[in-house]
Amino acid sequence: IEYNAPDGMSSAEVGVIVDDSADLRDLTSLIVWFASKGYLKIRELEGKKRLLGRDEPDLELVKLKPLPDDAPEYQKKFWGVFFSGKDSVVLSKLGDKHKEIFEALVALHKHFKGRLTRLHLPTVLLALAYLAAGTAALGTSSCVAASDDAAWMFAILTWTLPLAFVSILRICLSNYDMIVRTRLRLMQYLGIMALGAVHALVYSLFVYEQHDCFLQREAMLAVIASGWMVALFSGRMMRDSAYRIEKMSLLLGFREFIEKS
Repeated sequence: IEYNAPDGMSSAEVGVIVDDSADLRDLTSLIVWFASKGYLKIRELEGKKRLLGRDEPDLELVKLKPLPDDAPEYQKKFWGVFFSGKDSVVLSKLGDKHKEIFEALVALHKHFKGRLTRLHLPTVLLALAYLAAGTAALGTSSCVAASDDAAWMFAILTWTLPLAFVSILRICLSNYDMIVRTRLRLMQYLGIMALGAVHALVYSLFVYEQHDCFLQREAMLAVIASGWMVALFSGRMMRDSAYRIEKMSLLLGFREFIEKS
């Protein structure tokens, strides 16, 4: 249990460390964080009136003092969204600031570039081994020599289906939330294996039986299995760095203190 938040970390940095992703909500949390540090004051104003339901309140941000010169670049860029040449701003009158906010997001991402995750070589080698096994199963089939172009296209399509899923899965699981329970991660892996089993079952019952397949059933199932085994390991090719593990231990300890107390 930690009784204080980690020193020197803003709310935006905490958000990136938790899920390895720089999001808009990480940036917007800085508004309250700036106020807690005495850089600005937040005033609630009367907003738009509604005939039905609650009125929409508005907020005014008033600058109290400038950011220090050694503030990170992402903080300076996000600060400039509101106080570029002015000392106060009403959020409803802020205007189009998509470009400036995007630049702040990029700067926040660069602030942690290469510091939170590392490539896990054993997992990569294991995935490549399964790919090699699928290639061997495809290339050593006794029917390959007698196949035509259409048969080859069918085999490649069957093989690339799980590999395409690998690419999507890699994007979805690379920036995973460290607060997510282990049970949910286990469900993800079970889901991948279930999809692979369905793929093999559909091939065996419908595709193989209904068409004159140029590959033996065992060879094609080996091809399918190799692709889904790569999918199974793809989400763990990037592992947490020692820096991320250290900071997350402090953050989770502080989170537990807040929940318990």
